[in-house]
Amino acid sequence: APTGSSSIDLRDSSDLGESTVDNLTSDNTPTFSIPSGPYYRVYRDGTLVSASYATGLFTSAVLDDGVYLFTSTAVDAAGNETGPGIPLSVTISTIRPPAPTTPLDLAPASDSGVSDSDNITNIQYVQFILPSGLHNLRVYRDDLAEAIVHDPGTTYFENLSPDQTHVWTYTVSDAAGNESL
Repeated sequence: APTGSSSIDLRDSSDLGESTVDNLTSDNTPTFSIPSGPYYRVYRDGTLVSASYATGLFTSAVLDDGVYLFTSTAVDAAGNETGPGIPLSVTISTIRPPAPTTPLDLAPASDSGVSDSDNITNIQYVQFILPSGLHNLRVYRDDLAEAIVHDPGTTYFENLSPDQTHVWTYTVSDAAGNESL
């Protein structure tokens, strides 16, 4: 008979939120590590969802948004099964946050055009004012990701080449890793 219990863990590659230890993810087919042997079984909310003699990593079938409780057991070749390991609560959230409505803006000191709000500059190292109250901003220049800013309401600096025009946009991400459009 197998000894001990088996503890299931959401793999970092599936824990897509802002933390790899919060078990909050936008991945609706999460993958888990199960450190047991020679075989294991995975249960979701008390129902067997893996093969009876599974090995390696376990990837869940597609899950709806919600909270799920996963457990695993160790199994030997004769079918003897340990009790379940420590339960793991996983939250699936696939709903994207709304697109931001406030445009990026050059800080007045970086905006050297006719007006300090026309976003025209001859300054090479510019400062953008990022909107407050938003979460995890991803800044894009000409549709290419430039930076991820985790502290909204602050500023973002960029070194520009002279005599070029760029389009600056941004998206926001929620705690589960869903990015707005």
